[in-house]
Parts: sequence; structure tokens; C-alpha cells
Amino acid sequence: MRRAHHVPPRRRRSARVRLLVLVCAVFALVYGLRVARDAARRREDAAALDRLDRLDPRGSLRAQWERRGADVDDAAVLSPHCEASLASILPIDFFALDEHHASRDGATDRVRSSKNFAGAGLKKENTLARSRLYSDFARGVAEKGVTAFAGTTTTQGLGLSSLFRFDSRTGKASAILEPLSVPVRAIVVPLPGDSPAATKIRRETRDALRRFFPPAGGDFGHGDSVWFQDPELFHFSVFHASHHLEPVPASPRERSDELDAVRRVAALACPMDVVVERVVVSPSGAVMALWNVEDGAEPGSLRDSLREALPNAPEKQIVADRVIWHSTVARLLRPPATAGDGGAAAALAAQNLLTEKLCGTRARLNKAWFVHERDKLALALGGRFETFEAHFGCRE
Repeated sequence: MRRAHHVPPRRRRSARVRLLVLVCAVFALVYGLRVARDAARRREDAAALDRLDRLDPRGSLRAQWERRGADVDDAAVLSPHCEASLASILPIDFFALDEHHASRDGATDRVRSSKNFAGAGLKKENTLARSRLYSDFARGVAEKGVTAFAGTTTTQGLGLSSLFRFDSRTGKASAILEPLSVPVRAIVVPLPGDSPAATKIRRETRDALRRFFPPAGGDFGHGDSVWFQDPELFHFSVFHASHHLEPVPASPRERSDELDAVRRVAALACPMDVVVERVVVSPSGAVMALWNVEDGAEPGSLRDSLREALPNAPEKQIVADRVIWHSTVARLLRPPATAGDGGAAAALAAQNLLTEKLCGTRARLNKAWFVHERDKLALALGGRFETFEAHFGCRE
């Protein structure tokens, strides 16, 4: 008969002490690394904000990122870290009041050599115009609420009931795909689906919106509250040669000529380096990443050139603002079950969290798509479409 191995009490105590010391050492190491990382981030943020103050002494950008007047609840306020992230990326050299400011920062050569479209440099007016526009967008839900849930128009003249149907038992949403007799012909710029930016936006968007807009509806409360865009189809709408509100019929030869014109315009444009400035939830329920431009093609110039290259295009474009650069990443379908304000508080909370998580996210855009959508809003709703590539060539 084997005798059980006996471990003296002193040895057991010694082993427990060694284990405790090891656990404490690992905890101290992890904590120390976190403290060092946070300290390094604070130093980087301080340096970026100091550079912003030197190059933009009038505070033109900060006026769009910080509180408006004495309103402490201004929904457009960015955190200091978001401000610093943007200040370290955006071409704020252009805000310098004179050549001395830029040369002190070693930025003069970059200002002179930065080319984005037909040799023209990015303009500070456009960078500032985007920030101002996005700041106004950020206040939309705070001022108007989420009007989409009240049955009003949401997207391109359509309400939620025109875009989605809900299964009465499961509460699951499915897109209503409406075939078009005249396909929409749109020029969009895709965000590469395999890019780190697309992966991060998808992950953070799902985490935040599922937190603030949990499943609801149906017999068991597990229905869809959010429609998530396909991350492979995240895109920036640029221009329409034809849209469903003003169809412009075209023969196969005319569509081929349009594609040639789009490719000629793209060949002059340089690849775009862009950065997320904010994420907003609009009153229509659209969750949009709003981007500014670090370098490359200027959206306004790109739209102007497409307008010239496609003279038969509708005068009234779907995207009315020439400088905006946005990508819709999700759409709200219903408010939280316990919301007494129509979902406005949840929308603002999601907007703030997503902005904090995604501001400063960068991407490079190398091409445009000329898209033929055979179903209404096919890219957004998973309908039928064809894409034809037009690569940015940066030609003089």
C-alpha cells in the first residue's frame, strides 16, 4: 500500500508566499506599463495641443471642437485627447499666420509640396468648413431628437417604413429592395474593407450601439434595433450622374462615356489620407463617421471636376455640401424600450462614446467606384449593384 506524500506545512506556506509575490510582481508590471503609457499619451497630447496653439493662434479649429459660449452641455465638445489626436494629424500648418510659424515647425516644405487635385494644395478654409459643419451635425439630436422614430423622412425622402420591414414574431429587420427602371449611377470612394480603419469602425460601432440600443421588438424582445452597414461597402458618396429623385436615362454607350469621364477625373486626383474627426447620430437615425482630410484630393475639387465632366448630371445632388466627407456605418431602427425621450439620450451617449473611440482613426483611399445601383439604395441595403473602378493617379 502506497503512503500519501506529505508536504510539510512550512513548505506549503513558502509556496503560497512565492505565488503571491509573483502575482504582485505581474500586477505591478502591468500597472506600471499602463501608467507609463498614459503618461506618454498625456505628453504627446500636450505637445500636439501646443503645436495647434502655435500654428492656429486665433483658435479657428478649437472653436469648432470646444464649448460654444457658456453652454456646458454642448454636444459638439471634443475631449482633449480627441483634439490632440486631430491636431497631430490634420494639416494645421495652413493656419499659421505667416511663413515664420510654419518654418519654425519644419512644415514649410510640406505645405508647398502637398498636392491633392490637379496640383492644388489643400486649403485651410475647407478643413475649417468641414470642422464647422461637423460641429453643427453633432448638435442635431440634442436640438431635434431622433425624428426617425416618429415616422418622418429619414434618407433621400424615405422613412424607416419605406426602407425596412419587421417580422412581427421575431422583430428582425429586412431591407425593402425596390428595383429601379433607371439605375442610380453614383461616384463613391470606398473605404477598403480589409483596412484597419474599417475593422475598427465595425467593432466599435457594434459594441457601442448594441450597448445603448439593445435588441427589442418581436414576441421575445430580441428584434433588431440597429441596421449595421456591410463593412465591405463602407463608402463616401461623392457625386451622382443619376439618382432616383431625378433619374437621367443613359444608353450603354453613354454609360461607357460617363465611366471614361470619371476615370479621367480620378487620374488627376491624388490618393486621399483621411482621419475620423467625429461620429454623429443624425436626427434621421443615421450613424455617420465624419472625416477630415490630411492630404490628397480635396472633396470639393473632386466634386467640381465631376460636375464639369458629367454635364448631364442632376443639378440637385444627393450630397448637397461640397466639402463634406462622410461614411454611414449604421442606422437606428427603434429606440430603447425604456427610453422616455424617444431615444435622444441613448443616441447622444452612443455618439460621444464612438467619437472618443474613433477620433483620430486614419485611412488611405486609393480609388473611386462608378456604381450602378439596380435597386434603390442598393449599397446601403444590400441590393443589386455593379462597380467599376477608377484609380487615383495623381497626374499633373
